[in-house]
Amino acid sequence: MLRSLKNQNTGTNRMFGLPQWVLLLFTMLATVNAEEMKMPQVNGMIQIWDQHASDAASPKGLFLKRTELKLSGSIIPDAIGYEFLIDPASGPGVINLDMIIHYQLSSLLKISIGQMKIPLTREGLAPSSQLDFIDRAMITAREYGDRRDTGLLLSGQATIFNYSLGVFNGAGSNTSDSNDEKDVAGRVVVQALEGLTLGASSYYGSNSHVASDVADVERFRIGGELVYVYNPFTLKTEYMQGQDDRLDSRGYYAALTYVLNPKIEFALRYDAWEYDLSAEESESLITLGTNYRLKGNAAKIMVNYILHDNGITDTQSNDLLVQFQVEF
Repeated sequence: MLRSLKNQNTGTNRMFGLPQWVLLLFTMLATVNAEEMKMPQVNGMIQIWDQHASDAASPKGLFLKRTELKLSGSIIPDAIGYEFLIDPASGPGVINLDMIIHYQLSSLLKISIGQMKIPLTREGLAPSSQLDFIDRAMITAREYGDRRDTGLLLSGQATIFNYSLGVFNGAGSNTSDSNDEKDVAGRVVVQALEGLTLGASSYYGSNSHVASDVADVERFRIGGELVYVYNPFTLKTEYMQGQDDRLDSRGYYAALTYVLNPKIEFALRYDAWEYDLSAEESESLITLGTNYRLKGNAAKIMVNYILHDNGITDTQSNDLLVQFQVEF
């Protein structure tokens, strides 16, 4: 089992705020030879949702889901780079997503430091513009994946495998560390056979920021993933279980996509989530989807019909969700 690492720093604030990161970035830009440095690359994405839900409590109508703006580039080509990603649609106080400095030593070792996604779950690490469905599965959208934290990450790749191993504060994004412990997370992916990719990821740490009757809440996650491509079909599935203090939970999904032609794709996903295994109650989603690519992911319209069976509240609902996406 992964063990949390003791932080020897006795300072109270172990995370750079937005002004410090911006100052650090522009200081580095100013100290490098202009001939060596490439101009920053600017990318962005807008996703607008139109939701129609049978559940009275669910939001309805048009609203902004994501408005990402990314600045990236290299200070020294093939050696030192940076990423800066914001999303104003995330809400007040959480627009700063990624603030990373990369040191590329070789194809086998890249060192990244800053605020970034934790290497946990395949779907959680996938860019939002490249998802097969409008929203991520419950195990990634609610709890285990698509989470950011401040830390240091080692990553690399060889012929048939790639890895990521990181040490993080454990307090989440856009906040300082909440205790003297460090959390550890890692992921390994192997190209087992032609068209078949297998992977596993795990996380262990503690955090006193979460409400609990004990000083520190221990958190542990472990899971596996599989992707099998047999054109025009693609099968993707993940399973993960975890423990927060005395609460055990688990979730999984299986998704199948069929590419009819370069513009039209059909998708089907079964998604299950058990928040508390001791209660023997679960949620499940069946999602039917159609993706229409006017120009790849740069201009895409997605339609999802979702059958939601909530065993926790003993309710059922049907949702129709449409997403309009542009990426540049």
